[in-house]
Amino acid sequence: MIGWDLDTWISLAVLVTALTGFYVALRRELHAEISGLRGEMADLRVDLKADINRLDDRVYALASGMRPHLEKSDRPASS
Repeated sequence: MIGWDLDTWISLAVLVTALTGFYVALRRELHAEISGLRGEMADLRVDLKADINRLDDRVYALASGMRPHLEKSDRPASS
């Protein structure tokens, strides 16, 4: 092996163990955060879809309410 003494090997093992634990904890935290964001995005998507449907209904109501006026203006004037 490399000419390191026992204290160096122990320090290296402790460092690798600490970094592994940090990696696992960070990965777990990021996974939880991403899952939370996915839930929020799903809620926003549902709200957005409802808003779009409501706007579609309003536009349709406005367009159908204007239909008699548009048909009247399209007719040629009677003399």
